Amino acid sequence: EDGEKQQLEGQKLWRLRAQLDTFRKRLDNYESEDSQRASPSLSLCCKNALTCKEKLKNCKTDADERGADLLHLNVSDMMLEQELSSQAYWLVIAIPTVRRTNKTGRVEIDYLTNTLDALKENLPVSANDPLWGKVKIVVYNNNAGAHKVFERNKERLASEIHFDFDDNKFPTPDKDASKKDEGSGAVPGYRVRQQTRDVVTTMRYIIKNYKFSYFLFMEDDFELCSHGFDAIRYLLDRATLYHGDWIAIRASYGLNGIFLQAQDVDKLANYFEQHQARRPPDHLIVEWFAGETKQAQKDKGDRVNIGFRYNLWNHIGTRSSLRNWLHPRNQFPSCWEELTEPVVFPVESFKSKVCPDDDIWPCNWNSSKTKSSCELDNCAARSQYKNSPPSRIPWGNLYKNSSYN
Repeated sequence: EDGEKQQLEGQKLWRLRAQLDTFRKRLDNYESEDSQRASPSLSLCCKNALTCKEKLKNCKTDADERGADLLHLNVSDMMLEQELSSQAYWLVIAIPTVRRTNKTGRVEIDYLTNTLDALKENLPVSANDPLWGKVKIVVYNNNAGAHKVFERNKERLASEIHFDFDDNKFPTPDKDASKKDEGSGAVPGYRVRQQTRDVVTTMRYIIKNYKFSYFLFMEDDFELCSHGFDAIRYLLDRATLYHGDWIAIRASYGLNGIFLQAQDVDKLANYFEQHQARRPPDHLIVEWFAGETKQAQKDKGDRVNIGFRYNLWNHIGTRSSLRNWLHPRNQFPSCWEELTEPVVFPVESFKSKVCPDDDIWPCNWNSSKTKSSCELDNCAARSQYKNSPPSRIPWGNLYKNSSYN
């Protein structure tokens, strides 16, 4: 019996060992199969990982290069801004603007957009143009926070290098703030006095923030005629060639289209401020450059005020910002019509009988003043201009009856 038991136990043990060997073989096969199945995936994964690592490295290199380029661009932009902010502009155009409404005061009237678009259409479009970056149009809002048309244009033209927008945050109050007189005739009421002070603030803002050779008054409801900047460049050059150091040039009407030299802007601002209660600004400016008072004559000296033959602006406004009235659009001359009495005062108008073959008045030629003015403005007087003036361009004939108006 004991022998049989041992034999049975031996058989069980053998069977268990055989089963264990079978399990081990199966496990080995499974491991081998898993390894074979896993190896391609693992190899591909490793390959992908290496590729990703290489791509990450390339991306980092590219990012570093782009970062360097961006830094270079930022530095270049800063240098350009500094250069532009410190440069002397050939011409700064001052446009004081106010909110205009209809008679009810509820509907805002937009003249400013057309005024700015007309300027933009005349501005150079290429950096190769000699005037590129040399003209700055300063639109100064005298109704801060309440002038929606100004805000829309400020956003619309934010990227244009020739335009700047700012607010008059601290309007100068009247000496007698309680006085709300309407004025009469040529005597300004409180609204017109405020307008004069707003013009003064605009002028002083420009003096403080810009360097320039020439200054131009514009109202916010006048469109510059087509080819206007060509005519302006011609006019300023011709005035300087004729008369050297002039005090003012009239090329439109109202408080629009009047050119000054840089050194006279502060003098006129002081004159406006001092005499604001006596006459409106569009009258005071003529009084000043014509030398009609002792103070004005002192500022003028022996310099001439000049009248251009042609009007370079088209008046689009019907509601005055200076006075509380409406006026028809066809009341005043349009583009390229002659600027004569009674549109402007006799002391500033072009005199066609005196200068029938010229386009500026006074038209007397003075070669000695031409020489001195060119030395002052760093422009060499051409030898053919020593004894006679250059031929004029017939602007009126070119554009008055054409599609360029």
